[in-house]
Amino acid sequence: IDNFNIKRKLGSGTYGSVFKAKHISTNRKVALKFVKYNQSATKSARKHNERIEREIKLQSLLHHPNIARLYDVIQLPDQAGMVLEYVKGCDLLEYVSNYGRLREDEACRIFRQIVSAVDYMHQNCIVHRDLKLGNIMLDRSGQVRIIDFGFADTFEWGKQHNTFCGSPSYASPEIVCSVKYTGPEIDIWSMGVVLYYMLTGLLPFDGKSRDVVYAKIISGVFPMPTFVSAEAQHLLLQMLAVNPNLRIPMAGIIEHPWTNK
Repeated sequence: IDNFNIKRKLGSGTYGSVFKAKHISTNRKVALKFVKYNQSATKSARKHNERIEREIKLQSLLHHPNIARLYDVIQLPDQAGMVLEYVKGCDLLEYVSNYGRLREDEACRIFRQIVSAVDYMHQNCIVHRDLKLGNIMLDRSGQVRIIDFGFADTFEWGKQHNTFCGSPSYASPEIVCSVKYTGPEIDIWSMGVVLYYMLTGLLPFDGKSRDVVYAKIISGVFPMPTFVSAEAQHLLLQMLAVNPNLRIPMAGIIEHPWTNK
């Protein structure tokens, strides 16, 4: 850790804090993410520590231009320090909040990068499980970097997960209803929520309480503004299909007319 000059705090979450830092000998700007190990002997502590190890392992395997790189890990007595690619820019939530809903050509350019990154993860049997506007960074040239693999896991076709995680507004009906899932289908739902927000400046399923949001998600009913093109509407309806068996697969998204505008 002595090799880094820590500049300022970029953010903090349930599991740790992220700082902007500079590697002293190379002058490279990085993001340092510190996640604390739980020292108690409980089952939940063991699960927490396994989650940290899984995040490190999976992110270290991923090498894609639209996924933030994990360069190194500093093991400290009570925590792990992840040396990550620093993205100079803002997240997608801040970007749309600042500029308003995006034109479809710009939304499409960003969306294609998200699709490329998530398809790459799925091809490598990794599911993100927390895709949301705050975990999609845009650098100053408009290039996407997906961050925060804290809920990521491996998956196998034919095997099902029963860990229910992620953020309420982006949760698929399977997550809300505690129905087992394979993995890619919940990322596709979350990507649908992200695309809807880029095109409208709103979340498709919103409310004053988690229960209200969950009821809307289960219903699958959301407003569709008339300014959204017919092709984009068609894609959104397929990505936000309540029945995961009817939800569009990644290959369908890649081949969809709107994605190829």
